[in-house]
Amino acid sequence: MNTVLVAEEWSGEGRMFEVMNPMADVNAGESIIVNELNSVPNVSIEGLQFNHDGSAIYFVDEDRSGSIYKFVPSVKGDYTKGQTFVLVVANYQGDSFALPARYPDHIPAERSGQATWVAITDADGVALTTADPFDNISRGGRAAADEVNGTPYRRPEDVEVGYLKNGHEVIYFNATEELAIYSIEELGHGEAMVRLAADESTMKNVGYAPTTGHVTSPDNLAQDALGNIYVVEDWPNGDDRGGDIWFLRDINSDGVAESLDHFMSLQVKGAENTGMIFNPANPTQFIINIQHPESTLDEVEGMGDATWLIDIQDVVAPPCSFESDNEDDYEDHGKRNKVKTCNNSDDTNFVSKLIKAAK
Repeated sequence: MNTVLVAEEWSGEGRMFEVMNPMADVNAGESIIVNELNSVPNVSIEGLQFNHDGSAIYFVDEDRSGSIYKFVPSVKGDYTKGQTFVLVVANYQGDSFALPARYPDHIPAERSGQATWVAITDADGVALTTADPFDNISRGGRAAADEVNGTPYRRPEDVEVGYLKNGHEVIYFNATEELAIYSIEELGHGEAMVRLAADESTMKNVGYAPTTGHVTSPDNLAQDALGNIYVVEDWPNGDDRGGDIWFLRDINSDGVAESLDHFMSLQVKGAENTGMIFNPANPTQFIINIQHPESTLDEVEGMGDATWLIDIQDVVAPPCSFESDNEDDYEDHGKRNKVKTCNNSDDTNFVSKLIKAAK
């Protein structure tokens, strides 16, 4: 549709807007037209993403008992009317209305497993709940989700949509205060499977040198041309903790990481990574925004905020171990677990595969 969707988190009323002409030349007298989408329930929207064919929008409510939502427009590309669903996990037995009891522990096993997308509006956007999902004073989508036992997560943030090996679409989101990343496999007919994709207990840097990094406040997500997911940490960021970006290594592409690899660290005290996105025209490049580092908090303008462009074109991967049942695969016959450099061939060179995937 050549429009842009934007949403409010905390400072507004939990609304979503459509920018109808984002490339308007205001210097030439053109006006930017912004429409509020009254068809989308009001919550603290921290992350939204289309599915691959544009027939649905996923968004999350950044609250300590926030739910996961899916909006399906009545007409593809027209977001002024549609039906909204909330994710309900069968294993979760919490009381939707007893808020203090909903989220003290947030045990992942209780909020993983078989799930259903339960409607809170009809296809015309009319509420099916007693609570008004479109109340922008109280962020009414949250009360509507509670009414149908929408499963709560602790501060869900950001959304990425990819594919699993079986061809099913998968939705990833962070639960920041749980230090966890979840995946939702779409099974069709309103059914889904929720998995804990990774958290602090996930093994790190498997097959590579160990890391002293810890998963602290996973906030943003990014996806490269190969469909790999990157987890970007939020503030707080100390001298030796935080400010990290993790590579979610899902070897068998089932929505669960076999390893969380320490991709890079900001290492600027007080700073916050946000808004990581890969360049679709140059798949080895990504930009990332850096906010409020302590070293520049006294600056009058900008507070030291910056946008960095990073290119991994010439980055050489560290050595990795490999195994084979064929002796000819080893430099010294009979010696197993021989360490080889991963970038010796196009078959194992990550950067080469990234470039090929984007062509």
